[in-house]
Amino acid sequence: MSVDEQILQAYAREVRDELLDNILPFTANHAVDREHGGFYGYVANDGTPDSKAPKGQVQHTRVLWAFAHAQRRLGDLGYGALIERARADQLRRFWDDRYGGLFWTVIADGTPLLTDKLVDGQAYGVYSFAEDYLATGSIASLEHAIALFR
Repeated sequence: MSVDEQILQAYAREVRDELLDNILPFTANHAVDREHGGFYGYVANDGTPDSKAPKGQVQHTRVLWAFAHAQRRLGDLGYGALIERARADQLRRFWDDRYGGLFWTVIADGTPLLTDKLVDGQAYGVYSFAEDYLATGSIASLEHAIALFR
């Protein structure tokens, strides 16, 4: 094995460890909004959430994508309930039942705040729903990924 391959393998282990030891557990332990559902819109570095912070669509789609992708690539890590929570929250709070698409921002209780549907936000929605489908087989996620794409 060359020195470059050794460096890349060490880097891959470091990134994997950061994901498994810090990023996913931090989100699971500090970002779950048990009062309003879904995830807090803001959590400080020390783990203190702001229960009144607006919730951003891109942030929430990234949560779904991260946990679903980790499950698909690394196997069942015990985060299935968080994947379901993230999916349900996107569909309940961010999905526009009247016109389709994902609202940009909602207030903490899920009431739409910014109803704009920016292209990058919709793209993150496609990514997250598609990854969720690949990881869990969720037909609802597949249908919503296709709807957003169209």
